[in-house]
Amino acid sequence: MTKVTPFLMFNDQLEAAIAFYTATFPDSRIKHVARTGKDGPISSAEFVVGGQAFMGYNGGSYFSFSEGFSLYVDCADQAEVDLYWDKLVAAGATPSACGWIKDPFGVTWQIVPRRFMELIRDKDPGEGAGRDGRHDDDGEARRGGAREGLRCGDTPSRSGRPPCRLARLTRWPGPQAGSRPGERRRPRPPRPCRHRW
Repeated sequence: MTKVTPFLMFNDQLEAAIAFYTATFPDSRIKHVARTGKDGPISSAEFVVGGQAFMGYNGGSYFSFSEGFSLYVDCADQAEVDLYWDKLVAAGATPSACGWIKDPFGVTWQIVPRRFMELIRDKDPGEGAGRDGRHDDDGEARRGGAREGLRCGDTPSRSGRPPCRLARLTRWPGPQAGSRPGERRRPRPPRPCRHRW
């Protein structure tokens, strides 16, 4: 066991959750389970998902998950984004915003293309995700695109706010070109996403 292991407290869906997780992601397996009675339902388990060790327990309705904790999935390209997104949706997951999706057991996932994180880390504000990352604001949750050379569209956002939480992690809104030192920085016009988030 690793020194620090996420411990997930489910209501009564632990067995179904670990079956789905280990079937969906590579490098996953169920290590140990404990049952209520000889042939009763699984009450606790140690399992691995995508190489990450977890512990789980059926703790009843006293506990619930929130978006304050999410599982981040590093996807090599758009095809991998689509693969996991489609499996989650088929299992009954609920898309929320910009690559975030809540599975039927209440756990929130971030299905994110690797290219997006490369753009976030880019030190050039003209190349960072605040410019190249596209974000939906049409009420429809969509999947992340990982194609090169993407630019935000020019249509203003209807709500007039940063359209998704990944946009807020970037330099959006940033200074307009030509801002002078000491000049009050004006935000860029809100722009909707054109990624398939």
